[in-house]
Amino acid sequence: MRRNYMVVCLLLFFGVTFAQDETIFKGIVIDAKTQNPLENVVISIQNSAITQLTTRVVFKK
Repeated sequence: MRRNYMVVCLLLFFGVTFAQDETIFKGIVIDAKTQNPLENVVISIQNSAITQLTTRVVFKK
């Protein structure tokens, strides 16, 4: 019986660990008038607590 509890606890631990997937969004935030990329802009997803500060954009030619 004790072994069953250990197996259940182990399965729950791995289920919670692997449920934390990372979501990646990629894009460029641009100014509406100048069409230049903007940096240090706070992006958020509506109705969630997810926010992120954008980084500097480097264009390679």
